Amino acid sequence: KAQPRSHFGSSYLPAAMKKTQVRDSRTSHPSGIQSIIDDPGPLQNTEQHQKLNSLTAQVEGMAAVFEEANKAREEHRKMLEERHQDVLRRIADTRDYVEQESKRLKDTLHTFQAKFNHELANLRSDLLSDLNSMVVQIRTTISDLEGQVTGLEEALQQEKEDRITQTEEILGGIRKQVAQLTTGLEQERKIRQNREKELLKELSDAMDLLNTTLFANIVLEPLDERAHIVDDSVLALEAMLGLFDKIVTQTGAQSRRLGLDLVL
Repeated sequence: KAQPRSHFGSSYLPAAMKKTQVRDSRTSHPSGIQSIIDDPGPLQNTEQHQKLNSLTAQVEGMAAVFEEANKAREEHRKMLEERHQDVLRRIADTRDYVEQESKRLKDTLHTFQAKFNHELANLRSDLLSDLNSMVVQIRTTISDLEGQVTGLEEALQQEKEDRITQTEEILGGIRKQVAQLTTGLEQERKIRQNREKELLKELSDAMDLLNTTLFANIVLEPLDERAHIVDDSVLALEAMLGLFDKIVTQTGAQSRRLGLDLVL
């Protein structure tokens, strides 16, 4: 693995260290510029020596700082590595758990699907069996009902024909009776009319004869005999009227009897 870069670079160096590096780069140049090795004089040597000691102390302090920074960086790197390994371990555990759960869910789904398909097939088979049984039963019932309907239609047609035949027989006899009664009634009506004409003629003749006789007797007979003649004439007239009423009554009764027979 690549080592992580340090958080301490050249930008973290002290300003004195930077100046020393610049001065060293200038004095080491072979152009004859004065360096710390030259000995210009006692005063300058003392100042340079002090600066050098200060610089050495600063360098040593920086070394300690760098060492502490390296240790901190190493500890930080180890901590990050441990965190990284922990994250990887958790990821691996999560992946294993997900795979196990996926396998378990897949097995459960497969089992449920197999059970569901089996139960669905059984249910479909049971429903088809029940449906076939119901269809057979319904067809049998329909066949029985069709047979009953056919029998009822035949019986109804036969009953209709029998009723028509019976009605024709009854009406045929009634028609014959009506024809006979109509013929008899017509004959009776003609006879009654002729008889009424005869009776009216006889009554008219009798009235004329009675009037003639009564007038002749009343005129010719004495006064005391006229009352007897009138009484006899009245009695004869009443007898004739009674006979006429009797004939009319008999004729009406016979006509009513013929009409009643016709109605029956």
